[in-house]
Amino acid sequence: MISAPVRKFRLAAAGPRHAAERSARVPKARRLALEIASPAPVPGRHGSCGDAGQGAADRHLGRVEEPALSRSVSRKPPGGTFAAHASSPRWTSVSRLVPSVPQTDPTHRQAAAWALVLAGGDGVRLRELTRVIAGAPIPKQYCRITGDRSLLELTVARTSRIFPPSRTLVIVNRDHLPVARPQLRSLPVENVVVQPANRDTGPGILLGLLDVARRAPDATLAIFPSDHFVRNETMWLHHVERATDTVAHLPEKIVLLGIPPDRVDPGLGYLEPRRPLPLGGGAPAFEVSAFHEKPTTSDARRLIAGGALWNSFVLVFRLPAILMLLQRSLPAAVAGLCGRNDPTGLERAYRNLTPWNFSRDFLARIPDSLVAIRADDVGWSDWGTVEAIERTLVALGRNPPWGARGTPRWRRRESHSSIATADQRLANFT
Repeated sequence: MISAPVRKFRLAAAGPRHAAERSARVPKARRLALEIASPAPVPGRHGSCGDAGQGAADRHLGRVEEPALSRSVSRKPPGGTFAAHASSPRWTSVSRLVPSVPQTDPTHRQAAAWALVLAGGDGVRLRELTRVIAGAPIPKQYCRITGDRSLLELTVARTSRIFPPSRTLVIVNRDHLPVARPQLRSLPVENVVVQPANRDTGPGILLGLLDVARRAPDATLAIFPSDHFVRNETMWLHHVERATDTVAHLPEKIVLLGIPPDRVDPGLGYLEPRRPLPLGGGAPAFEVSAFHEKPTTSDARRLIAGGALWNSFVLVFRLPAILMLLQRSLPAAVAGLCGRNDPTGLERAYRNLTPWNFSRDFLARIPDSLVAIRADDVGWSDWGTVEAIERTLVALGRNPPWGARGTPRWRRRESHSSIATADQRLANFT
């Protein structure tokens, strides 16, 4: 019988023969993130970006062309800010804007954290309002609805109090670039990720996750919608930091900020809490028993009576953990975008991509992996409807500057089926 020390020595001396055994000791979630960040496929890794067989998952989301990870080394663009490169043709896609970012200390909350701001939506529900305010049907996140800054500009300024520009990414739609460019001058050029088209919230978020994975595969990320209103920013950021601390204690969980409801609203997502977590200090945190995306009015009323929270869609997580969960839940969706570093590949991937919703098709399936933090006293609204905006303004003691509907300013103009059909008007607006 070989003693344990001798066996350990023989395994160590065996070299490449036992490379797979040593690799197995690396946490599976981190290996997945490293594989996604790798410039070449990892042989023998079933279910990774280079995996050719998706089976039932492909049939669920629609067949996607199976990619191979790019074998070429991405070319780093010259340094500078977004303003310096705004006219570059690289802005038509994610392209090769993948710089070399030094690895940060994952034990330091601020050093490890990245912000991902979502600005790729078309804002169809508020297009009539933005046309009245801006003279063009721009998405609401780019519109200066009140004051001299847009919702996107306010969001980026808010997140910059915690996350530096070097670790802040914004996901935008290619069709929105004429209006997005002037509003993102504070960010490095490589930190604005351009998706070819809107395929609902899932692909845009995944595109941002994969971009960060190529730079910092062990990162902690916070996702922020760009079109929400927050009155008490200091308290809001306090809750974000609390969520970041919670992720440090529970690295396998996705932590969401939950808003205490003040009315029945079937247009929002609801987090149904289970038991409180003994984390100590700050806002209470809860396990989530179920995630309900846009329930019926009667179900929303029942959920509120049971203590459910609104989903603010602000979530914090470790990148290896969420990539592992996405790989398990939606392997075909992950495979559809992995390795798409070149414009042609990304265009082809989006043409074949089935739209999927991050809340309904992902978060609602994994309640056991979710934690909710109750975010009190923040004055939050998703501003998804004109009524929601007017409700906020009334609470602030202000009148809507555009007047009541039915007045001449609210007369419906010629509608446009897509923001792309109004390119000239957008260019004139900017």
